[in-house]
Amino acid sequence: MSKSAQKTARKVQGRTDRHKNVRYHNDANLFPDNNTKMCPVCNRPFNNRKKWSSRGLWPSIIYCSKACRKNASSLSKVV
Repeated sequence: MSKSAQKTARKVQGRTDRHKNVRYHNDANLFPDNNTKMCPVCNRPFNNRKKWSSRGLWPSIIYCSKACRKNASSLSKVV
């Protein structure tokens, strides 16, 4: 494992996942590419799906899920 991967990895506690390296949510900023975006609601990275890329929808996708899309509309009404 490279030094940069070691810095961004953490240990997960649990019966099945013990001593497994897992990446933090903000790793999309560390490894930029065209197939990863950050969701503005939950601040988690999400990747391009085959369905979106085959239909040419990736540039118009903003939210990672329907739940985030719904929460974004409710958050904008509050502010």
